[in-house]
Amino acid sequence: MKRNIKTLFLVQVVLLIISGCAGSVGSSRNVSVQSQDEAGNPIEPSLSTESFADIPIVVGDVINMSSSLVVNPGERWIGRLVLNSQLQIQDVFEYYFSEMEEFGWRTLTSVQSESSVLMYEKEDRLATIIINTAGRKGSYVTVTVSLKQNQ
Repeated sequence: MKRNIKTLFLVQVVLLIISGCAGSVGSSRNVSVQSQDEAGNPIEPSLSTESFADIPIVVGDVINMSSSLVVNPGERWIGRLVLNSQLQIQDVFEYYFSEMEEFGWRTLTSVQSESSVLMYEKEDRLATIIINTAGRKGSYVTVTVSLKQNQ
């Protein structure tokens, strides 16, 4: 069982690294930039913090729309949510470390370092949170939620 968790953790980390190569989180557009329709009218973004009912999100964090990919918004969502946070990396780590269990997630592992990682499970889903510094601007938070493999 312990080996399966380690293998699953390693696979998720590798997938996150590969997906991160697709573009820089810091240079992407986020929710505060309005999209437009063909007539030039502003379009409201399709995701909001309410789309992730079972994940805590720091008030003031901004969803990076171009780096996020979410399926089935709501309590059973899966995918990748990328946030730009005003908080420094250690504050974000402490926030998720204390708040995830309040949302029904069980801690599997956590590592606090220059790039902090927290891993949780809830029913048939796994959540991996990777927190990287954005310098004085705060931090970048990537929350990846996937379905557990049936074994």
